Amino acid sequence: MQAPRRTEFVGRQRELAVVDAALARAEAGEAAVVLCRGEAGIGKTRLAEEAAGRAAGRGFAVAWGMADDSVATPPLWPWRQVFRALQTSTRILSIAGDQAVAAPLRRLWGEGAKAQWVETGAEERFLVFDAVSRVLAATAAEERLAIFLEDMHWADEASLLLLRQLALGLPAARCLVWINTRDPAPGGLVERLAGLRRVHDLPLVGLEPDSVRRELESLTGTEVTESEFAGITALTGGNPFSVREAAISLGEQRAGGRGHLGTAVRPRLARLPEATQTAVQGAAVLGREFDSSVLAGVLAIAEGACLEALAPAVAAGLLQAGLPPASHRFAHALVHGAVLEGISPAVQHALHRGAAEALEARHGSEAGPHLFEIARHRAASASGGSRGLAASWLERAADLAMAQLGYEHAARLYEQAASVGGAEIDAQARSRLLLGAARAHNLAGALGDCHRCRMSALESAPDQARPHLVVEAALVLDPVGQPGFDLATRQMCREVLDRLGPDPTPLRARLSARFAETFIFLPDNDAAEEASAEAVRVAEASGDLAARVAAFRARQVVAAHPGKLAEREEVADRLTRLGEAAGRADVELRGRLCRVDVLFQQGRLGRIPGELDRSAVLADALRSPLARYQVLHTRAVLAQAQGRLAEARRLSDEAIGLAAWGDHPEPPNRRAAVLSGIARHAGLDGVTRTALESSTPGGRPPFIADLALAHDLAGEGRLGEAGDLWRSLGPVAHWRPPPHVVLLGAALGLETAIALGRPEDVQVLQDWLQAYRGHHVACGLGAATYLGPVELWLGKAALHLGQRDAAAAFLGQARQLSREAGAAGYELESASDEAAALLLRDAPGDREGARALAAEHLDAARALRLHAVAGRMQDVLDAVERSAPGPLTVREREVAGLVAQGLSNREIADRLVLSERTAQNHVQHILTKLGFRNRAQVALWFERQGTIHGEK
Repeated sequence: MQAPRRTEFVGRQRELAVVDAALARAEAGEAAVVLCRGEAGIGKTRLAEEAAGRAAGRGFAVAWGMADDSVATPPLWPWRQVFRALQTSTRILSIAGDQAVAAPLRRLWGEGAKAQWVETGAEERFLVFDAVSRVLAATAAEERLAIFLEDMHWADEASLLLLRQLALGLPAARCLVWINTRDPAPGGLVERLAGLRRVHDLPLVGLEPDSVRRELESLTGTEVTESEFAGITALTGGNPFSVREAAISLGEQRAGGRGHLGTAVRPRLARLPEATQTAVQGAAVLGREFDSSVLAGVLAIAEGACLEALAPAVAAGLLQAGLPPASHRFAHALVHGAVLEGISPAVQHALHRGAAEALEARHGSEAGPHLFEIARHRAASASGGSRGLAASWLERAADLAMAQLGYEHAARLYEQAASVGGAEIDAQARSRLLLGAARAHNLAGALGDCHRCRMSALESAPDQARPHLVVEAALVLDPVGQPGFDLATRQMCREVLDRLGPDPTPLRARLSARFAETFIFLPDNDAAEEASAEAVRVAEASGDLAARVAAFRARQVVAAHPGKLAEREEVADRLTRLGEAAGRADVELRGRLCRVDVLFQQGRLGRIPGELDRSAVLADALRSPLARYQVLHTRAVLAQAQGRLAEARRLSDEAIGLAAWGDHPEPPNRRAAVLSGIARHAGLDGVTRTALESSTPGGRPPFIADLALAHDLAGEGRLGEAGDLWRSLGPVAHWRPPPHVVLLGAALGLETAIALGRPEDVQVLQDWLQAYRGHHVACGLGAATYLGPVELWLGKAALHLGQRDAAAAFLGQARQLSREAGAAGYELESASDEAAALLLRDAPGDREGARALAAEHLDAARALRLHAVAGRMQDVLDAVERSAPGPLTVREREVAGLVAQGLSNREIADRLVLSERTAQNHVQHILTKLGFRNRAQVALWFERQGTIHGEK
């Protein structure tokens, strides 16, 4: 039977209300993102078409992009389609020129992108993403835009990253972005966009029964019986595609055919002419969208004959015709999939070979998107002597994917080329392909895959090519604290350095620097010192900028020890000046952030904002998410140090959300450190606990990761687990932490040992910290967290060891040093610990001193919402009052004072950060203890007694 006609749009009133609301927001200048999700055939495309029609009717420029379920499309393919459409309907090209972003955008929409990849950093594609955001915003300022993205569950990683970047950062713009996806998988698109402010989640379910009936009657043109309706409803669950297929089957049944209620794609195809079946099968191998002229080449027939063969499939509703840029497309992804599944492997193999030959004949050796199609078809038809040819095409496609910023896409293609090539490619070619995959994985943030591929490359390397390949393998992956990775890099560097002569070449400097950096988490201070010193000497002699930068970076790692603050400050100055002189914003930024690390450990927090302001300018100039992350994260650490905890959490959330970090451990671990510092003063609430758990991946660097976990477990009272982990670290006297975490390790270890009741370990750590009096506890290499002056920790140790005079003195010094540094949270923590020390010492005047100290700082702790610190101060006040004369406790006298001011129970609760019920109970206890009947009597009594800080 003929395909049913297009029907009215039924049963989606709730969804259409979302469409209209999103369009209204976009018209008002607020970018709207709608994530429409549901199973195959549920009606996502039909709803998007209705939304696009409404958008066009309201004057929006409409553009579509569709992802494909094969590797035959270039990276960022949906966005290339969108921009190609916008070029014809808007001034986006002119606007890109006005915005000075035409060059990076050519990487996105240019048809003639270069096929040879030029080495660059992982941030380059985020420069393109930034350009996309800017040009879309500027275009939307001129006219409203509606962008529709289809089948994004099949999108390549780069397309998803760009989509997330837009959802995060697209400024106020008259723009609607509509996304259709099935994607229910963990880590998929739905999860990536969940919770983002501009994203409206729109799940689609089956049609209601009344809508199913209306759809069936509209499709068949007749009424349906109750039995027909009940059977179709039960079978389809209201899925619109299944309802449509059922309508076709129903028509065939009524006509006496063999139709059945269910998907009838292959039976429908089987009833078409044999030439049509052959053409549709060939089309399915080409993809969901295809060009009839290419299909004619595959089938070795004239294009007119090809169009004639396709016509019955169009009439049957299997294909749609006349949709540029492809001349045909399958009516639905499910139709395409059903046809493809019905083709035998042998026929598919022959069709893929024919497709490759047709495309090669059409395009020759020119570069372009067809490279991905040819590579796919050659790989699918590789056998016998064609494996080497397939590998060659896959490598060309991988090179183009790298040039077009599709690093994940490229990595898969390079690895596929190495695998498909088999014995037909030599060992050197296989190593080259695997190193290409390693480079691509590294740029994509897949560090584990990068290491795997570089090691496989070396295993395949022939002897004559090994030295060059070892250099590449050593430099492709920065040391990240994974012992297996870093030890392998160290061995590679050693192998090459042993072969190089003593000449001061840039390569020798870079390898020496990389060798030194591998000791960051695997300390051998003497070896790192020697290698980094040689790197600086050789780099300075060579005069090469890249070598000098690498050498100073390595020196920064070695000088991260708190005992080398002065040298680290000099390294920061050298990097800053080098960056300024060379006009290298990335190098200057590294120097300034190095100086910030120094300022944290010096306790000179007041100088940090100026450095961060300049760093922010540099990060903006670089347009790098990593650079912006570093600045935002460091601002979060500063806010945490200064007691601005809500701001610290906001900044940390903003920083971690800037980009997808792959399996790089640094950003999530630093976030966990900031959140732990926040919880230290504010308490571990549900939000912080959840964020901590989600921000702490496995496989972190050793020692500090295990120590931090033991510290957190002990803080939660899980002492058995904390103790097991503590013992696994070995005797404290034998600890050799990496230089940059010497102070953090001592502080976290000290608090853990106190919680576990291990005074001998506390004594070792106290002796360890004595050498760094005057320092502040912070990371020496990249701000992670700030934990106050060393004297605070010496005071905690002395208090646990019963050295109460020393404890009171250290904690008093810590309070003063924190005040001078502007570290409000740690000033209050020091005050609460000092008050507790005075209370325990209990010398003449100590009890009064403890009460005065706690009472003086309690309001400040509450104002900053440092609930944990305020609670400890209140504990001190309560302890003092339990032995003080008079009928009321300190808290009850405080409440009585607020009653005397005329405050209600609710106002008292707000002032003291209590529940209203607790405030009411306090007032009732006061009335009972004093024998009064009303609040006025309490007020009069309080006036006669005087305030809590000085009774009459």
